[in-house]
Amino acid sequence: ITEKYRTLEVLPWAVRHEVDFPNLYTLLDSLKELCRLRGPRSAWAEPPGVEVPTDLLPCLKRVLIAKRRDEANTAEINKQKTHNPVIINLLEKDLKPLDAVLSLPWLRAVRPLPMPRITDFISIHSLENHNTNHFFKLAEREYDEKFHILQAPKLFLGDLRYYRNKCETRGAPVTVAYLDIDDFKRLNTKYGEVQIDRRVLPGFMQALEAQIFQHGFAYRVGGDEYICLIPNLSKAMSIGFLRELRGRLSSVRYGDIPETTTVSIGFCYVDADCPLTDREIEESANRAKNFAKTNSKNCIATFRDTLNFGDEDLQIV
Repeated sequence: ITEKYRTLEVLPWAVRHEVDFPNLYTLLDSLKELCRLRGPRSAWAEPPGVEVPTDLLPCLKRVLIAKRRDEANTAEINKQKTHNPVIINLLEKDLKPLDAVLSLPWLRAVRPLPMPRITDFISIHSLENHNTNHFFKLAEREYDEKFHILQAPKLFLGDLRYYRNKCETRGAPVTVAYLDIDDFKRLNTKYGEVQIDRRVLPGFMQALEAQIFQHGFAYRVGGDEYICLIPNLSKAMSIGFLRELRGRLSSVRYGDIPETTTVSIGFCYVDADCPLTDREIEESANRAKNFAKTNSKNCIATFRDTLNFGDEDLQIV
């Protein structure tokens, strides 16, 4: 564990909660051992090496999440600098030991230690006006170049970074939802791409934009795929919002084309403890959408927990 995590994650909490330092150093020694270990998953069946006191497990989870997110962000930056598959695989492989630890039953059930936010000490106004390094600006709005109804897909990751920072500072979540029009290939084959582009997709996207208006943004990713960014909704509110969206889209009429469209939706609920990078959040929402599409279509899927994003954690809601 580096001085960065010793300073940013462990010591402020210790001072705030008056934890005695011998226990802290036991925890730090355990963390160092966890980070050194490389081996098969079977070796992690129980907490390895130095036994971590139960009351320090939330602190352990907090530090591991922070370390995993920091290393994953660094890997994402480096992956964008290369197209070499060997280098990309090596960068992804470096994250596997941390992912293996965080996915173990004895640690999965632990909730990470709540950490104070910077806004516990200074106001939002002061932070946004005087500490701009913690915030990003929204890029100038651009529309999808083909239909000019929804946001251009290249804006999505920058927008997610912006709202993730804004929401984390306030202790609020962000919802990222992927939508896919069911049986779109059949529609394209039956009516032709020209008719679908003229009569179906504009009406569909207008209904999607109307539903998301003033709640967030919607982006056209492909012919039948769309992604939505919705800040500051609880998980239950996100499910309700997406159910309304699904109902609205299924009621759109397309003139002399007599068919209606249903959608499969997958979403990723992102809170301040989420260990994923922005790209991983997008990929997780897409996996949830594929799960919905594979299981029954015209439904919504997400992950059971806000900390675990494996395929085994997916469910229909």
